[in-house]
Amino acid sequence: MFEEALRLDPEDAVCRYHLGHLELYDGRWHKAIRQFQLVLQSTSKNLEPYHYIRALCSSAIAYNQLGGPEKALRLLDEAKERDSERLYRTEIDNVRLQVNVGKKRMWRKRMFHFY
Repeated sequence: MFEEALRLDPEDAVCRYHLGHLELYDGRWHKAIRQFQLVLQSTSKNLEPYHYIRALCSSAIAYNQLGGPEKALRLLDEAKERDSERLYRTEIDNVRLQVNVGKKRMWRKRMFHFY
C-alpha cells in the first residue's frame, strides 16, 4: 500500500515515515534506515517534529540491530537536541537503554568468544 502511494507521490515524507516503520518491524534494517534518511532529508510541510524525532529513534534501533551502537547513540543525541520541549525524552531514553544493553551483550559475546 505504501509503495503504491510512493509511486504516485515519491516526495510523500509521511508515507515514507510509515513505510520505514513497516520495514523496521519486519527486520529489514537497511530498507528502514533508507526510508528514515529520506524523511530526515525532507522539507515537507506535512511533517511534524515528532516525525523527525521518531525517525531518528527508529533509525537508531535499526543501526543497533546491524551492530552499529555508536551510530545509534549519535542519532539519539540528535533526537534529544531536536526535542526542545522534552515531549519525547522517555522514548529517546528507552531506545538509548536498548542500545546500551545491546552494547553490553556484544561486549560479553566478544569476551566469551576467546574462552
